[in-house]
Amino acid sequence: MAEEGLSGTGTPFSLSFSGSGFLALYQIGVVQSLLELAPEILKSASKVYGASAGSLIAAAVVCESSLEDLKEAFHEAVRDARKTILGPLSPGCNTLRTIQKGLYKMLPENSHQVASGRLHISLTRVTDRQNVMVSEFSSKEDLIQALICSCFVPIYCGFIPPSFRGVRYVDGGFTNLQPCSDLEAVITVSPFTGELDICPRDCPAIFYSFQILNSSIQISVENLCRFSYALFPPSYLVLNEFFSRGYQDAVLFLQRNNASGINYPANTVTFQLASLLSKNYLSRANEESPCQNPDTGGLECNGPAPRDPPPKQAPAVSGTLNGTDQKIWQQLPPRQHKDALLIQPPVSGMYVAVGVNAHWECEYGKR
Repeated sequence: MAEEGLSGTGTPFSLSFSGSGFLALYQIGVVQSLLELAPEILKSASKVYGASAGSLIAAAVVCESSLEDLKEAFHEAVRDARKTILGPLSPGCNTLRTIQKGLYKMLPENSHQVASGRLHISLTRVTDRQNVMVSEFSSKEDLIQALICSCFVPIYCGFIPPSFRGVRYVDGGFTNLQPCSDLEAVITVSPFTGELDICPRDCPAIFYSFQILNSSIQISVENLCRFSYALFPPSYLVLNEFFSRGYQDAVLFLQRNNASGINYPANTVTFQLASLLSKNYLSRANEESPCQNPDTGGLECNGPAPRDPPPKQAPAVSGTLNGTDQKIWQQLPPRQHKDALLIQPPVSGMYVAVGVNAHWECEYGKR
């Protein structure tokens, strides 16, 4: 946890992005939120850790790369994975090759110089199954190869593990899913519910959480559903909602720590969140069939694509706030970006959430 580092004590802190698979879109939403509301957190982090797909997010943060390029690489990988029934397991699907192309486009030529000493990538050595943290890179190709090694899942991505400096490695999440250091405060980011700084919040049941691979994971139906989505990507609409939820959870983290420089009130306030899909999302959504909410555990429909585009907004959901996060956004100014519109409401005491597949738990309220 990094609350002390954010409270102005000067304590060094770091960022840690867990393994996430296709749910890396959630972590991109977190970075987008921090970039807009508290960019000093991204810039002042002494170290940025990443495992598996989280290492790609960490590299983008350190190198200050375009999040749009990274999102586009994931979307292309999702499109390839959803072409056949076998998904990523199809012989014709090469997710890592698609990600590699996106990395060459996203990372600057001097990325290895910028990343050396600050970016820490978690790898699992094949020979002895030990975790290795890599933080020095000799070239851009060297950096990209380390990222590919950290994302390689045997059988799922192929049968021959890639090599980094002559040594073969596989997914770093196998031995260190949430890499961090015990010597400094760390802001942990994960698309899975657990005892972490920024993550989805299911019903608070800490006694159902357990430590695995250096990460805290909560046992819940929602988490099981998220794990399935991490390996087998859902529709673009569902992934877009994970992006929006990552944005929201990052704002709640800033509110709890008062880290964004905004004076949040102590009383319950109201807000309205309209999830707006970009033109790219809409064009892709037209090819997708309607699906259920990502956190309800329901299976999505894989039937033929609808001819008419899906509605931009779902019916409004309203309720009162509960849980520990009762201080949300009153003085947060209206802010619009590609995937979300934050609107300061005129009334207090209630909140209204409007968006595609609107679903809120605990601090967000209930259906």
